[in-house]
Amino acid sequence: MEFLSVHGLITANEKDSPTYCGQTGENWIDIAVKTIKSAQKVQNWRVSEECTLSDHSLIPFELTIQRNNKNLNRTASDYTRKYGTQVGNWKVFQTIVEKCSIKWRDWINSATTKEKLDNSITEF
Repeated sequence: MEFLSVHGLITANEKDSPTYCGQTGENWIDIAVKTIKSAQKVQNWRVSEECTLSDHSLIPFELTIQRNNKNLNRTASDYTRKYGTQVGNWKVFQTIVEKCSIKWRDWINSATTKEKLDNSITEF
């Protein structure tokens, strides 16, 4: 709290939901911060219930940007900034996933032990 205060930051966290769930239990360890000046621009901050391969939950939010020349509000998703999803050859990616999906499914379906399943998932 002292660090946030010294640097003029406030938390963006809005919901009382754990951001981490692992072997040690649930925790609210992930804190998103914003400047006081940008407080109104960060909206709809939430902890996603979407499954991930991480112990930490996704934290999507919307950022409202106002263009100076046209006075238009635009909402940008955090996902496109974090992962650059607007670039890439998605047709090639889709073709590769379709080609490999049968092999991946067979790996997982043929796993008879936890170790084999872990190895299949790691290979996947």
